[in-house]
Amino acid sequence: HLIHGDQDDFAPIETARAFAGAVATRCPMRFHCVPGANHFLNDGSVNILLARLETCIASAKATPAWRWPEWAKVAPRSKGALLGSVARA
Repeated sequence: HLIHGDQDDFAPIETARAFAGAVATRCPMRFHCVPGANHFLNDGSVNILLARLETCIASAKATPAWRWPEWAKVAPRSKGALLGSVARA
């Protein structure tokens, strides 16, 4: 995401918009304009800024199941089995 004020005289909005379109990323960069904001975004409308920021927050997704590594499938199942293999070595 790139959030930019349309009144920014330090980094013009045209430059920011071109940057967002030119940068290679895994997902397309989303450009958000905050009307009335300058280089300091909070100088513009706070409600609009908060709305733009909220669009950047990922929605809640189910957490993927954690997978055991392959070595865990062949590891001894009990503490005694593990200790026995160490004692024989």
